[in-house]
Amino acid sequence: MSDPQNPQTPEPPASEPAAPTPAPAPVPIEAWLREGFKLFQSQPGLLIAAGAITVALSVITLGVLSGPLMAGLYMLVLRLHDKASPTPKPGDLFQGFQVFLPAFLLVVGVAAITFVGSFILDFVPIVGSLAAMLGSVVLSAVVMFAMPLIADRRMQVWPAVEMSLDTIKPNFWMFLAFNLLAGVISSAGIIVCCVGIVVTLPIGVCILSVAYRDVFGQPAAGEAAPAAGA
Repeated sequence: MSDPQNPQTPEPPASEPAAPTPAPAPVPIEAWLREGFKLFQSQPGLLIAAGAITVALSVITLGVLSGPLMAGLYMLVLRLHDKASPTPKPGDLFQGFQVFLPAFLLVVGVAAITFVGSFILDFVPIVGSLAAMLGSVVLSAVVMFAMPLIADRRMQVWPAVEMSLDTIKPNFWMFLAFNLLAGVISSAGIIVCCVGIVVTLPIGVCILSVAYRDVFGQPAAGEAAPAAGA
């Protein structure tokens, strides 16, 4: 019999244990660089031809086609990485036109933010140029996986940028260092009268593709881009 002066307080329901926080994605920079170079060496002729087409058409069209062509280059390199059949061909670059709008908007958006940021910071003496350079490096790291996500998973621009940012945030500084190295390698060919870019650009894409596949894995059945010729 319960005491009316001392009523029993009902115990609160047990709360469910919180879901464990996923571990940050590891960033094995040396392994990704090594595997990226190995991927390029597996089909150098194909990749140089694809790089030459990408660079030439991007220049001729004043950058208008650079987004879809880069998406196509990622599609080609990822198929090569996955040992997909049939073996990719340089013409597979044009599969990037299947994601024309998001790829185009990504390139235009990044270029616009970089330009506007640099223009404003140029009014700040001495430190303005340095801040603009650092901002460009950080922005490049934030969107480093956005283009392969658009190419491989048919994502729209903003979801791809968000997923890229969410992925690198827990290990930001390591991803920043890796992306900086990959960017230096990609653009190193400009030094050789700009011609070397047709070699170094696909090397950089190979390195980032190895990292992308390692971090994100294979896309789900409904997300994957169709095979070449499909």
